[in-house]
Amino acid sequence: MKTEITREDFLQFNKHVQSTINHRKPILFAFSFLILFVIVMNIGKPFDLLSIVTEIFLITVLWGLIFVVFKQIGLSKIKKMPNDKGGILGERTYLIEDKGFREISNSSETLTNWNGFKEIQESKDHYYLFVDKIAAYIIPKRSFSNGTEEEEFINTINEKILKHNTGANN
Repeated sequence: MKTEITREDFLQFNKHVQSTINHRKPILFAFSFLILFVIVMNIGKPFDLLSIVTEIFLITVLWGLIFVVFKQIGLSKIKKMPNDKGGILGERTYLIEDKGFREISNSSETLTNWNGFKEIQESKDHYYLFVDKIAAYIIPKRSFSNGTEEEEFINTINEKILKHNTGANN
């Protein structure tokens, strides 16, 4: 299978990875810090629940806006990171072999054994064949000529991974 990995594909992959990260602990930490900060700032003042709730709300909104702006700046920088003639962007040939999944580009050739895959994730426009938490082969869905070809490709990869990981022999 031949395809081309574009800057947009690379950006979508990074957005996908960020969306799967559990942000619960950092958010709880930040909110706890916020409440503590508001309490400390109000020491020595008469207790006013409306004032405290208003401060927490305004700081939360401001923090949220800052977070969104910096996230967008970070994503725009990520999109510009890979070199046009480096190893991430450009034409790719993907081959499904008995030993593993082979990727051939203008600058490299890689074979990942089937036991090296952690999981397959799907987004609206891509499949991601993860070999680590933040490293994956990017498979654009536009690379398939039809739904049957796409389904056969993913089913074959799933079968190879399952077969190898369960220890089944040919």
